[in-house]
Amino acid sequence: MSLEEDIHQMVLSMDGVATVYAADPVWLSALKQLGSLMDPDSAAQPVPFVVCSEAASSETDTGDAGSTGGSSCRSVMTVKIRIGTDGALRAPDMARSVAGAIRTFVTALHPDVQVKAVVEISAIGV
Repeated sequence: MSLEEDIHQMVLSMDGVATVYAADPVWLSALKQLGSLMDPDSAAQPVPFVVCSEAASSETDTGDAGSTGGSSCRSVMTVKIRIGTDGALRAPDMARSVAGAIRTFVTALHPDVQVKAVVEISAIGV
């Protein structure tokens, strides 16, 4: 399985998560599908539930007061997911819990990558 599929299954199995929706809003998914239909050389792509994107990030290390500081480049992976909750936990608590689980999961597989989890609560008490 891919990283996205692993994250999807992990989040779906968490207490308080009722469902995982397509990562993009419906209108954007429809627009992407329409675009693929208009291009005869492309095939329709499946609608993703989790989107992972990685980019290089330049960080400045300020260090301690006596440090000269420096600059380092570290890869940042952004994980985007939209969920529906069962209403057992408050939405902000559920979002923090899912984001923390995603960061822990991805960091265990890719320790050299900084993880940014974007969790959207699309429905409460589904």
